[in-house]
Amino acid sequence: MLEEKVFHSKDGQDLDYYYRAAPLSGRQPLVIYIHGAGSRGSSLSKMGRHGPIGQLDCGRDIPATVVTPQCHSDTWFDLYHVLL
Repeated sequence: MLEEKVFHSKDGQDLDYYYRAAPLSGRQPLVIYIHGAGSRGSSLSKMGRHGPIGQLDCGRDIPATVVTPQCHSDTWFDLYHVLL
């Protein structure tokens, strides 16, 4: 199940993202999906259902934690330091 979350950085920047924990216990890979320019904005619903989000919606089992941050509408991922 995808959760909508917000990361608050130490310097006051916010980064909205979808999150889905790995379905299995123990060490699992981490997938960070960086979307294209058309998905920028302030609403996660604008990201559509592409990449791993779409695959999870179709019922595909992805044995990894999935994080899909959303770039702000007026940037080209200027918040990359927040993602790191």
